[in-house]
Amino acid sequence: YQNLQFTKVSSNEIKVFNENFFKTTEGVSLEYSLMENGVEVVSKTTENLEIPAQQSENISLDFEYSRDASKEYYVNLKAILGQEKGLLEKGHVVANDQFKLQDAAVNKVLSTTKRLTVDFDKKSKKYTLSGTDFSYVFDTEDFGFASLKMNGEEILKERLALNFWRAPIDNDYGAFKPSKQKKHAAYFAWREAAKNTTILSRDFERLDATGVQLTYLFDLPNLEAQNTIVYTVYGDGRLKVKSVFHPKKGRKYAYMPRYGLSLALSNKYDTTTYYGRGPFENYSDRNRAANVGLYTSKVADFQFDYIRPQENGYRTDVRHASFVSGLGTGILIQGKSPFSFSALHNPISDF
Repeated sequence: YQNLQFTKVSSNEIKVFNENFFKTTEGVSLEYSLMENGVEVVSKTTENLEIPAQQSENISLDFEYSRDASKEYYVNLKAILGQEKGLLEKGHVVANDQFKLQDAAVNKVLSTTKRLTVDFDKKSKKYTLSGTDFSYVFDTEDFGFASLKMNGEEILKERLALNFWRAPIDNDYGAFKPSKQKKHAAYFAWREAAKNTTILSRDFERLDATGVQLTYLFDLPNLEAQNTIVYTVYGDGRLKVKSVFHPKKGRKYAYMPRYGLSLALSNKYDTTTYYGRGPFENYSDRNRAANVGLYTSKVADFQFDYIRPQENGYRTDVRHASFVSGLGTGILIQGKSPFSFSALHNPISDF
């Protein structure tokens, strides 16, 4: 809740409305910052707004900065006390908001000239796809993706898997009563929904000398559904993953908490940098307070210890996220569109 409301008028002008009925905004300054791909590049301040009660004022955002069409821009707004007022110290932020000023131009499709080596073991039915300093292994178990190595060192601690589970929160325990309402038990069944998966088919396609594609079709008997995952590996080490859920015709699902993928990395990759909403945890139904920005933290800092163990540590509207070791090596995950993720030192099924 805040008594100053912001509205975007144009890409270089905003309107500030003083919601107070009797007080002006005397003594309040407006700080506005231009964010380029999550990083502040210009910051300016308008001193002493002095907007009368129930009145508004338009303010020009003159950053005098040439924007790059290939990058995304936001403006961060902060209304700050210029002097101590009651219990509030000088510099206290009484209102804030964020608006997008420019979308990034669509990136060109990446290409590579680096060759990808393919080895197939007929006995184990494993495909090993390798390049200069990496290798992937795909087999016929679980969801197919078995190994990722960089310079001979394994990155994965567990195999990639489908995930439908979002751990319950306090509100869920209040809303769902599986012991009294049989239909409510459907929510908690999603914890193990991706278990007992069977591979129905696997197709291999050599795209060219620099890339291959493996398409898996899975049967999900617990859900009366199927799921397709397409893995595309390129000679420069990139892996593209596309997953599509195919419900049985006419089948309806109650309370599906989430749909996505999970994997476990070696705990040496314990530093994450992401471009999305933060720096604190946020969810799609309550994330306006978390500004889009570029944030870095330890994986351990993602966990929030609620009194009752429950869902925590989530981030939304993420463009990309990396997980690196102390040596600066690791992986980078990018989405075709913004995605959400969490990073924890234990499976979310523990909660």
